[in-house]
Amino acid sequence: MNCLLSDPQVEICPDLTSAFYQTSRAPLVAANNTEDQAAALLQAVWTATNAALQVQWQAQVALDQVASEDQQHLLDQESAQLLQAQRLEEAAVEEEERKKNQLKHIPIPKRP
Repeated sequence: MNCLLSDPQVEICPDLTSAFYQTSRAPLVAANNTEDQAAALLQAVWTATNAALQVQWQAQVALDQVASEDQQHLLDQESAQLLQAQRLEEAAVEEEERKKNQLKHIPIPKRP
């Protein structure tokens, strides 16, 4: 699926009766089709295509949201792991400090 760059809901159907679209209407004009009928057919095709693109856009937005939530979840997990590692390191340093200076950490009894 190609990634859409803009929301197709904001697009407006062009004026298919203008001279610019003469080459697009030409193959559709026949003995039983007029220029207006060819323009109406092109407009129906444009509308159907735009509706399909709108569905694709909604799916793309939903996938982007899920991907963003997954990315945020991974960042939160990584942050929690770093915090836990930092706490373990601080606890290890504190324990090592206690082992080095056991006399400093002996509780002082409260006696007169």
